[in-house]
Amino acid sequence: MTSLRRLVRQAPVTSAYVGGVALVAAVMELLGPERANQMARSASTNLVQLRRAPVRVLPASAFVLEDRSQVLTLPALALTMGTLERWQGSRAAAGTFAAGHVGATLVVAAGLAGGITRGLIDPIHREAVDVGVSYGAWALWGALTPRVDSRWRPVHVVGSTAMLVHALARRRSFTDAGHLAAWGIGLSIGARLAKADSAGRAAPRAPAATPQPAR
Repeated sequence: MTSLRRLVRQAPVTSAYVGGVALVAAVMELLGPERANQMARSASTNLVQLRRAPVRVLPASAFVLEDRSQVLTLPALALTMGTLERWQGSRAAAGTFAAGHVGATLVVAAGLAGGITRGLIDPIHREAVDVGVSYGAWALWGALTPRVDSRWRPVHVVGSTAMLVHALARRRSFTDAGHLAAWGIGLSIGARLAKADSAGRAAPRAPAATPQPAR
């Protein structure tokens, strides 16, 4: 219990978000497959939903897991998001996740819309189910790149990029394209955070005031 309280104090946004996703997953499990599927479709950021209610589905989709087995990924998400939150604060953690989730969603939507218009993608994908935490999670993973030991950083970047490109080439799914976009967003954010960190450490501090003798 003490460890849990410490975690909540150190990473409140991570605790609240991961707890919220777990709660929604539990509710969906209780509702049964049919109603859970309806719930996922209602929160999906597919082209139809983005056109009808973008303000609702963009945040809602980040709290819904498409498959109950994805609950097993929540500890890894908590570790990744919590690490960034402890490093850069709650605002940076939430902002990075949101940027990855929303940014990758919009990149995927633009690609799907263009592909459907040109006849390259089946129009059925207009109403595909697109929910989950993975876009935001990949952005968090990318943003943590500056925290990787400099000796292993190239391996981290090249390895993660190669894995995502291979998945996209093999499956050719819009979800894999979103993962690659979110990873790129995270890398960009991580570089900015590291630069701001370095600038803050390099900034000269004002000299302490010299006490004046009493008169």
